[in-house]
Amino acid sequence: MWSWRSSSEKPEVGWELSLWGAGVVLSAFAFGALEVVPPWAWLALSLGAVASFSCALLSPRRLVFWFFLGVCLAGALTLASGPTMGREERRPVRFSGVVRDGFRPVETGWSTRFRVLTVEGPSGPENVRRELSLTVGGSASPENLPPPGSRVEGAGELVRRGKRQSLWVKTPRLLQLQGHPGGVDAFREEARWRLTEVAGFSLHRQRAATLAAALVLGRREQLLEEETQTLRQAGLGHLLAVSGLHVGLVAGLFWTLFLLLGLSPRTRRWLLIPVVVGFAWLSGGAPPVRRAAGAAVLLL
Repeated sequence: MWSWRSSSEKPEVGWELSLWGAGVVLSAFAFGALEVVPPWAWLALSLGAVASFSCALLSPRRLVFWFFLGVCLAGALTLASGPTMGREERRPVRFSGVVRDGFRPVETGWSTRFRVLTVEGPSGPENVRRELSLTVGGSASPENLPPPGSRVEGAGELVRRGKRQSLWVKTPRLLQLQGHPGGVDAFREEARWRLTEVAGFSLHRQRAATLAAALVLGRREQLLEEETQTLRQAGLGHLLAVSGLHVGLVAGLFWTLFLLLGLSPRTRRWLLIPVVVGFAWLSGGAPPVRRAAGAAVLLL
């Protein structure tokens, strides 16, 4: 028979769940603080798993079992994902890839998003993410750096710090341009220049064009620092990073437009799919945008 609780009764949280949560939190903090994964870490987790199941067999309430279960589960997931922050490791590499965005000033030079094609280290190909941050130091300036859409080859260093990976080039002379810019990133650059050209010499229109390029094209390097700070102080800084929120806004805007045009639901869905995919393509295809666009297409 089912029994219903009165609204005044509070649901009880058992000791099992409390101890399991405590084990998860303590293990995540302990193993997450490690700069490198020591060889004894997996051994400690294995002994913890043995102790956990031993307690399950010997203890009548199995309270210690739930604690060790949380420790082992969170520890294994933390170690498998690798340390978030660790010692910086630099390795000389030769690489090739495509410049995705315009270069923006950072403390150590000029940085941009870079789609990696190949990365060769002293012992062979390096296992890196598909997109990395490329930073160029020395006498670098926007005038002597490759524009978006350019395929380049270069020599520099692969910098690893925990999960973070980036490419560092000492001087722009170590970058070699391969052919002319092309592809979606060159199209995005052309669209940004057209926005700036249409804005003319009006300061307000130029700022509006810069903001439009950031929100639609994912090109934020032309934003002034005071503009960025103003948006952050207003709690709107997240709008500058094109994400799933922008995909939802674009999808909602076009869905409303199609609705006002009197289109059937089936037609609206079929028309909205290329709109969402096109926006993800036009905005540079950052991982959050790709995930949101994929989810929207599946939903439609």
